[in-house]
Amino acid sequence: MTTAFPVFNREIEDGDPEVLVDARIHGHASLPYSDCGRSPYRAVDMRFDIQPSFYRPSPKFKVFRPADVQKLMDVVSTASPQSWLEVRSFQGETTRLRPDTTMSFADVFPFLIN
Repeated sequence: MTTAFPVFNREIEDGDPEVLVDARIHGHASLPYSDCGRSPYRAVDMRFDIQPSFYRPSPKFKVFRPADVQKLMDVVSTASPQSWLEVRSFQGETTRLRPDTTMSFADVFPFLIN
């Protein structure tokens, strides 16, 4: 069965591997593709191991919303020194955040959507 739906700029790119496209459509925090009147959905690839926290470690990149990045950035700033958070942009660039990182969410957000 084939489904057609609008794809906005930066949601899915021509060069994205099939596994990433499938994750964006069906995975964690996936695109709301059944809503044809929707606005662009800024999905973000993220993996992390933050201790102590209520979040279970995610060693593989999964699709999250920018709001999830902001919540985890707040947690990583007070986490143990071994904790980390990696965010991958739509261009495939990765930024690693650690408890001693001085970047704010306002600094990271443009990286996520460009």
